[in-house]
Amino acid sequence: MTQRPLKRRDAVGLFLVVGVVFCTVGCEENLGSRDSLDVPFTMYGVLSPDLDTQTVHIYVPDEYPMLLPSEGLDVAVFSTDMETGERVRWTDSVLVRSTGMREHVFWALFRPDFGRTYRVEAIRPSDGARSYADVRIPPPVTMRIEEEAAPLLQVFIQGDGVRVLEPKFEYVVGASHINPGGFSITIDYSAREQLSENDWKVVANMIVDYEEIRFIVGASNLCREILTLDTLKLHVLIGDARWDPPGGTFDPNVLAVPSVMTNVENGLGFIGGGYRKTEYLYPSQEAVESACFVYVW
Repeated sequence: MTQRPLKRRDAVGLFLVVGVVFCTVGCEENLGSRDSLDVPFTMYGVLSPDLDTQTVHIYVPDEYPMLLPSEGLDVAVFSTDMETGERVRWTDSVLVRSTGMREHVFWALFRPDFGRTYRVEAIRPSDGARSYADVRIPPPVTMRIEEEAAPLLQVFIQGDGVRVLEPKFEYVVGASHINPGGFSITIDYSAREQLSENDWKVVANMIVDYEEIRFIVGASNLCREILTLDTLKLHVLIGDARWDPPGGTFDPNVLAVPSVMTNVENGLGFIGGGYRKTEYLYPSQEAVESACFVYVW
């Protein structure tokens, strides 16, 4: 077992865990009675083809959880590709945070494949007790735009059994009188994604975004003569359909309740499968100019 500081790859792979673990494991009032903790392990993590190193946090549920564990865990962690049967044993490490808190993080060097299902299991060697989660990595998605009601820009995201989360539109705009190099401004549309038949839909109100961007860059009351739209991108998190937090947001006060969002059998917690997707969008000149941007494409 090794000790290591928190690295960027851990932070990326654990974006779900950061807001949830401390409430679920570290706060006694959110854990429930001793009867509800009669399971071997709590597991949190994300499997992602974006990462070359997969990580999962493992905890032993306790009515009085210790934030500073002084002993190693009696646990072995494995992942199995449910299609090929390939089984990988994960390595134990201790993550030391700036607060001095120590957490057991198991990791393995591999990239899960799109569309595959993996079983992540924690086994207690002393008695064989086991907690596990089956994690499906969503397949690649495609995106298309519709402009029937410009300047409303509808982006449809198509994929088999996926959940779209945390959509954000990134506008790269030019304002030569202020900054010849341009500005990159991200407008958060989280929790505004919609399920439309079999596709997900995110609708950008470009004229409302224009007003917000104009305020941010300090532009005047002029319209077309002020801001050019140089680039427009959509950033989303693509998760499996089971990755469905209430309201579409990761509210730690809600997710701290073990029954709200869990896929761990004979245990607590959640292990998600997903990846981040960035798509360049090319709205028409009509859509761009109807939102008061100058069209430059």
